[in-house]
Amino acid sequence: MSNFFKRRREELGLSQRGIAQRLGVSNSAVSSWEDEIRIPTLPIASLAAGYDVKETVIEKALIEQRRAMEKKQATASSAS
Repeated sequence: MSNFFKRRREELGLSQRGIAQRLGVSNSAVSSWEDEIRIPTLPIASLAAGYDVKETVIEKALIEQRRAMEKKQATASSAS
């Protein structure tokens, strides 16, 4: 499954820097969300405004992001 944050940023025609400026975060924060290394900690309303979507869309994206990260961690643990 494609990462929501990257997909939506691209739909908006923004660079990582552009969405970072819109949200008031660093480029590396956006990169870590898109690489599923970290989950955004901004308020849902701020993320929804920045990505120009409803809050429920962000809530769903955050749930999917957590699941993807948990799956990666489980795979990494079983490989060790």
